[in-house]
Amino acid sequence: MTTSCVPRRSSLLLVGLVCAFLMGFTGCKEEYSEVMQQKIKTLLGEDFKDYTWSSYPTDNFGIVTSYDPAKGDSFGDMNFLCATWSCLSMQVPTDPDKKLNIAGFADVGNNGGIIKLSEKETTDLATSVVLPEIYEIVKVSADAGANTDVKTQMTLGRVYPRKLIRSKMLAYVKTLQSDDPMKAAFERGNLTLIVADVVIDSMLVKIQVDKTKQAKLAVDLASKLEVGKIFKGAKLELKVNRADNGEFEFEVVKPVILAVLARKQPQAGVLEAPGTGWDDWKVVPVPHNEVLKKNQG
Repeated sequence: MTTSCVPRRSSLLLVGLVCAFLMGFTGCKEEYSEVMQQKIKTLLGEDFKDYTWSSYPTDNFGIVTSYDPAKGDSFGDMNFLCATWSCLSMQVPTDPDKKLNIAGFADVGNNGGIIKLSEKETTDLATSVVLPEIYEIVKVSADAGANTDVKTQMTLGRVYPRKLIRSKMLAYVKTLQSDDPMKAAFERGNLTLIVADVVIDSMLVKIQVDKTKQAKLAVDLASKLEVGKIFKGAKLELKVNRADNGEFEFEVVKPVILAVLARKQPQAGVLEAPGTGWDDWKVVPVPHNEVLKKNQG
């Protein structure tokens, strides 16, 4: 894989991830979405036809993310209200299980699968996409030949489907004040929610710099990093687990969202229904990439 697949390599980790999935896959235009869908369907089944697949790596904008498209308005970025944790007025939990199940607001599918990458695919992904992403976040510039002098490993966690628990969401909405944007949209019949998504629960990246050939890079990285510190990028947060002797380890601290399912309430005040599903809410496409672009900084 070459960086020609990654026109904006610091922001398109997921594009690179998809491009790396297939050996010999040439070109990373519109085809990447179809490739990603097929990979997830292989792991989790076929029930994802209405999902919107993101071209960006992000650890937000998943379940509970809310929109308020007025009656007759097209559904777009201008309708965005809030993302997952800000919608719930919560700090992100430190407990991994609570991060994954959104503090109990989501049911998580059991036995999540693991996306399998060959050694070459892993190396291509790590060096061409993940490594430049980390360099950008820590504000260190790599030399032109650094990739040949840096060994990089990346471990993907398990892939899980999640679904928003309807009764929990109803109870929460009822607690909101009438002037809260979510409550106001709900009472007008305009509330649109991300009611399901697909996530990778973790990513771990290890970098080993050849100090005899890239001494300056090793020193620059070490000077920027502190074990335990969390670096907040445009769309991902990275925790530093190790930073010494030319060896560095980064952990993505929140689940990475791959796809989302949005539904709009059928009429004002409707959240209760028999059972736990959302089938009475209308499926709508999500302007997911536009929302992410707006929230890059």
